Amino acid sequence: MSVIESFSVGRRQKVELEVLLPFYNPKRDHFEECIDSLNHQTFRNFRIIFIDDCGTDLYDNQWFIGRVKGPFTIIRLPQNLGVGGALNEGLKAINAPFVARMDSDDINLPERFDAQLKFLREHQEIGMIGCQVQRFGSRATRCTRFPMHHDEMIANLPFGLPFMHPTLMFRREALGESQYNEDIPAGEGFPLWAELAHKGVKMANLPLVLFKYRMEAQNTSLLPRADRAERFKTIQRTSLPILFGTDSDVWDDLIASGALTQLSFMYIKEDPWISQADLKDHAQNLLGWCDHNGVQFEGRDAMQRQLRKRLFWNRTFVHHKTWKVFRTYFGG
Repeated sequence: MSVIESFSVGRRQKVELEVLLPFYNPKRDHFEECIDSLNHQTFRNFRIIFIDDCGTDLYDNQWFIGRVKGPFTIIRLPQNLGVGGALNEGLKAINAPFVARMDSDDINLPERFDAQLKFLREHQEIGMIGCQVQRFGSRATRCTRFPMHHDEMIANLPFGLPFMHPTLMFRREALGESQYNEDIPAGEGFPLWAELAHKGVKMANLPLVLFKYRMEAQNTSLLPRADRAERFKTIQRTSLPILFGTDSDVWDDLIASGALTQLSFMYIKEDPWISQADLKDHAQNLLGWCDHNGVQFEGRDAMQRQLRKRLFWNRTFVHHKTWKVFRTYFGG
C-alpha cells in the first residue's frame, strides 16, 4: 500500500483512552453531531484517531481543527480498505491502555466514556464493555437491550452480536495481536469477537443507555431480509470455527440446513421451515460443541437458557413471527 498520511493536533502527553473513528464520505451534519458528542464527554483525557478511508468528500485538516475540541490524529488511507481494514490501520496507531469505538454518524451521551472507564477500572477481569442503545433516524426512536453478563453474551454469539460494535470500549492488552476481518463487508467484527471469546476475554454491557445509533437506509439492519440472511451465513461460516476451535467443515451442515438462521430469527419464506424436532437435534449438537471444545461459556446454563427460549419461539411460524415483531418494536 502507498504511504499513509497522518496529521496530529493537540497535546502529545499520554492519554488514557483513544477513540477509533473510521469514516468514508459521511453526511456533514451527521459527522458534526458525532464530533459534538465527543466534545461534550465528561471524561476528557482522550485522543480521537480519525481514519479517512480514501473518501471523495473533502474533510481537510482545517475542517477538523475548527470542530474537534481536544487532541486528535487523522490517518488518511491512499486506497479504500473498508471498515475492517481502516480499523486495523487505526489500531497500529494506538498507544493508550483503553480503546473506544465510534462511527461517524452516531452519537455518544456525555457520560459514556466516564461510565465505561469506571467499570473497567473496577472490574479488572473484564476485557471489553458495551452499553445499551437508543436507535433513532428513519425508524421510530426505540431502545435496544443487550445482555449484561459475560455468560449470557457468549451464549448469544452463535446467533448474533450481544452488543453494538460502536458502543465498545476495550483494553488494548485484551486485543493483543488480533485484528478485524477485512473480507466480510459490514461483518468485520464478528470473527474478532469470536477469537477473543475463545481466548477467554471477558465481556459485559452496562445497563445504561449511553449511545444513540442512527438508523439509515444504508445500515445493514435495514437491508432486505434475504440479503441479511445470506450475510449472516457468511459471517457464521467464518466465526463459528474460530469461536469453537474447530475445522470449518464441521459447521457446513448446520449452516446449510438453515437451522441456525431460523434460531437466529432470520428465517425467510424462500427457505424450508424446519420442524421443532429437527431444530432440537441441531440445538443439542450446538450444546455439545460448548461442552467439548473449550469455549468460555462458564458452564452450560447460559447456552441452555438461550436455546430453550429460541426453540420455544420457533415452535411454529406464527411464534417465530410474533417474536420478530416484538423485538422490532420493543427492543432486545
